[in-house]
Amino acid sequence: MPTDWTDDELRACVVSYLAMHSKAFSGEKYDKSAVRRHLTKGPLSGRSAPSIEWRMRNISSVMQSRGQRYVPGYLPAANTGAQVARRIAKIIDELTPDAAAAVSVPQMIFFNVGWMKKYQGMSQGDPTLGRHGYLREHAHGWESFNFLPEQGRVFGYQPRKDKIWLPNLGGSPKGETVEHVLVVWLATHPVTLKVLIVGWYKDATVYRTAIPRTPTRGEGAGLNEIPYTVEALAENATLLPETNREFRTHTHHSMKGGLGQSPVWYGANDEFRGRVWRYIQSTKTSTRQRPADEAKAAHLAIRTLNFVGRWKRPLSNMPLTITPQKQAAVMM
Repeated sequence: MPTDWTDDELRACVVSYLAMHSKAFSGEKYDKSAVRRHLTKGPLSGRSAPSIEWRMRNISSVMQSRGQRYVPGYLPAANTGAQVARRIAKIIDELTPDAAAAVSVPQMIFFNVGWMKKYQGMSQGDPTLGRHGYLREHAHGWESFNFLPEQGRVFGYQPRKDKIWLPNLGGSPKGETVEHVLVVWLATHPVTLKVLIVGWYKDATVYRTAIPRTPTRGEGAGLNEIPYTVEALAENATLLPETNREFRTHTHHSMKGGLGQSPVWYGANDEFRGRVWRYIQSTKTSTRQRPADEAKAAHLAIRTLNFVGRWKRPLSNMPLTITPQKQAAVMM
């Protein structure tokens, strides 16, 4: 069995530690035993469980020396070697954008909108699914245009037109805008009912009060004056394919400070926002779905009888408030 830990081994240990750390301080559950089994069967198959436990305690020692909280259950080791500590600290700085002073988590705001495939206009094949009151009687919400560029920019609509509290984004209470904000779009999956990240705008401008505009592109363009509260360069906007939407956002029922009834949210805490930022930084921005992904999405759609109200009746017995477009989307 090797004695000196390689950089790859240390990195695997730190990655698992940071994952537990994020969950520990955002109110989520984590299983230390499951993490250890994963490591011993995978990247650390040549290491024993006690040696992995000791490395976790070494990492806690480094975290404590930097004035950061450590994972409960992994008490800081009293005699962590200086060389090992330096290597661990370097890996932490590489893996966590907020760990090094040179790289910080941007100001962040979350908007909870209806679920769509593409947000490219009011297409009949892509209705807006959600539990907001407006969507109970309409096939599309105004967020339909959130990812449809016009003149190189995207414009984001938020439900309910709530004013943005700019001091939460580092702005002035009397200001009208804040720049360089990360805008994260959330929506509830129509089958699992989990609130997931569907996309984001990087380096966006956020307005305290909504600004009206009339879309000129896409189906449904020109029909309504739609207020927007954020805008960004189109090249800074990322929409995830349906099958790649995996990052779950917890509500106030499952996490302190979690998403509530308001569609505007500023994130639960620094730990959670840091985890979101690391996820976004590590996510490939390609929006092209493979044929296998499209087939999987179609299979999920068949299982969705009707998201709004979660009825379990056949489609032919749905209430009249369900539009033909939503019935077609469920059956496709």
